Amino acid sequence: MLPLTLTAAALLLAPASRPQTQPATAPVELRGAAPFRGWIDYPSSDGLTIHAYLRKPGGAGPFKLFVYIPGGGKGAPIVAQDSTLESLGRYEPFLKAGYIVLVPAYRGAAGFGPAYQAAFDYAGREVDDVAEAVLLLTRSGLIDERHVYLSGVSHGAKISVIIAERYRLATAIAPIAGDYDIASAVAGIKVPGYCNALLPPARVPVMRESILKQHPGLSDEQMVAEARRRDPLLNVRDIACPVFLITGGQDHVVGHYVAARMKQELARQHKTFIDKLYRGPGSHHGLPTADGPAADELWQDLLAFCENRPVAGTGTIPLAALEPDYPHPRRPPQRRCSDRSPAATARD
Repeated sequence: MLPLTLTAAALLLAPASRPQTQPATAPVELRGAAPFRGWIDYPSSDGLTIHAYLRKPGGAGPFKLFVYIPGGGKGAPIVAQDSTLESLGRYEPFLKAGYIVLVPAYRGAAGFGPAYQAAFDYAGREVDDVAEAVLLLTRSGLIDERHVYLSGVSHGAKISVIIAERYRLATAIAPIAGDYDIASAVAGIKVPGYCNALLPPARVPVMRESILKQHPGLSDEQMVAEARRRDPLLNVRDIACPVFLITGGQDHVVGHYVAARMKQELARQHKTFIDKLYRGPGSHHGLPTADGPAADELWQDLLAFCENRPVAGTGTIPLAALEPDYPHPRRPPQRRCSDRSPAATARD
């Protein structure tokens, strides 16, 4: 177990209330009885300092851990998404139930300086950025490793699934509206139900750039092979924890096709999972950051899932979405389609 006062090599508190671009300079005591809310800094697998917002209830622990991974990818407005969820009171039931709530600003996030945003690594080291925070908290003795739950929306959902495939950290995961299909985009294949911002060639350059950072000089064939290795949809066999697969009935950004493919693959690989399609107003791509009955139900279900309680209305993601004539949700008139800001989508 690490010392109770975490050091610069472990966990640090950023002294200001806004995001910091430099490592914090003073250690913070998180094992005390006092509650804590603030930014922390910690090193990722390659030594890059990663920022995250941590909320700790009162008490000395060990606590359960709920990690919420915002969406957006490169340029993600993670601070804005976290602030929205804070203002809506979405974290409070978790804190009252004895969870530490961690919201990581993986590399590429906006608001931490140009170098941090330029470090984006699509389905690569950004995954390590989240996993390293869980490992750090586990090694510190602050959390109970038997109760580690990961959720996230869109790009964050993808990260949660990849962590479950590459690590053995999560007790369970609850990915929301994930754009899981990486290999198809790099190969130039269009996916049914995806909006234009997710289809090739729109996001292919940032994927290729991420791959070439670690594997310079790859041929196109090798590039697709590496994309397949990073693709959560193609590595479901490696998931070793229960999954709560979630999508929104009005999601015109990702649609239902990829959620149905993930459901099909989870079943094919004999994984333990439940799935649910949320309906009604607010059940769009920004479902978690929406304000209304669908989002209320979602957050109640997330806590119930983590607490191993029944979740009503499961099994409702339609496998019919895999059929060519399935009526995927359509973009509302005069609305911009983008996968870069689920928080902005939530305001539509």
